[in-house]
Amino acid sequence: MRVPLSPGPESPSWPRPTAVLTAALLCLTACSATPDTADTPADSEPSLDSAQAEAALETYRSAQALYIDVVQGERDLDEALPELEELSSGQALEAFVSDTRAFEEAGVTFEGTPTSAPEVTGIDTEADPAVATITDCWDDTAWQPVNEDGQPLEFDGEQLPRRVINARAEQHDEQGWVLTQMSPEEGRTC
Repeated sequence: MRVPLSPGPESPSWPRPTAVLTAALLCLTACSATPDTADTPADSEPSLDSAQAEAALETYRSAQALYIDVVQGERDLDEALPELEELSSGQALEAFVSDTRAFEEAGVTFEGTPTSAPEVTGIDTEADPAVATITDCWDDTAWQPVNEDGQPLEFDGEQLPRRVINARAEQHDEQGWVLTQMSPEEGRTC
């Protein structure tokens, strides 16, 4: 069964999963806001602080793993939410929550494993709070959405299976690094 990107009159029973699949597959977390990079220089220091960069990446990877667990049905969002709130805030948290709730309401889960290759491309430890810019190559070629019966869902459209995800993390004293924004670069593959 193919799920079209925009349901026509011939597919009235699929508007919810279609919207959910389209939104989620556009980015890791259906993020529609563009990261605020105007005040975050890509290279504010000659070289990256490797310890800070690794700490920011660990936050990104942990939030991503938690998101994957929830949309694969391995964890319940309500149970995972306190941990997700420690790892993300603002637009990033809203995107994680809205994606996972939309999938849940539509009866869509995922099988397989997406791959990811995040790297810190900029860090500004002089900013208040410190800011890290993360660029990821997200590949969901091996990550299959399925319906409540376990049947694979496909969709029509021009969605690239490999795409660039841009993220922003801020360093908060008590929490460490926290993801605040995530956004796909539509039409850009990696």
